[in-house]
Amino acid sequence: MKNNKQQLLQWLRRGVFFCFGVIVLTLILLSISNYPVQWRVQVDAERRRSTEVLAQAIRYYYLDHDQTLFGIPTSTHMIANTDSCGAAVCARFNTPLPCFDLQQYLVPNYIHALEQDVAAGSSHVTGYYISRENGGVTIGACNSFFKLDPLSVDLVPEK
Repeated sequence: MKNNKQQLLQWLRRGVFFCFGVIVLTLILLSISNYPVQWRVQVDAERRRSTEVLAQAIRYYYLDHDQTLFGIPTSTHMIANTDSCGAAVCARFNTPLPCFDLQQYLVPNYIHALEQDVAAGSSHVTGYYISRENGGVTIGACNSFFKLDPLSVDLVPEK
């Protein structure tokens, strides 16, 4: 009888350790499988922050220059550090976009350097786009994992 109790306790201990091991392994596997999603969320958050930095720099430029703004095109253009970078493909629109040199207006007085998309930036092209309409400016990321909405900068129409 005593031998049966010892065997039963031994099996219970093994069962508890087995269940504990399965739970720990499951938690580890779940955290590993969630990592790509977390990384994508962080990259999109960085893209959002970059568009906000660009938008804030444009606002400051606008205010410092008596509410006049440099010639942001009405059609959508890729933000770059040169006007002659060729047509850069923007995944959001699935089409090549002409470049607009935003660096000449904002660097170094309003931002240290143009923000670069972590996945799509290059030496000339930032991976962000800009357009102007109805007294406002729209800035957005060409690439995003979770359909980032573009950031609109509302400005008072020029004098």
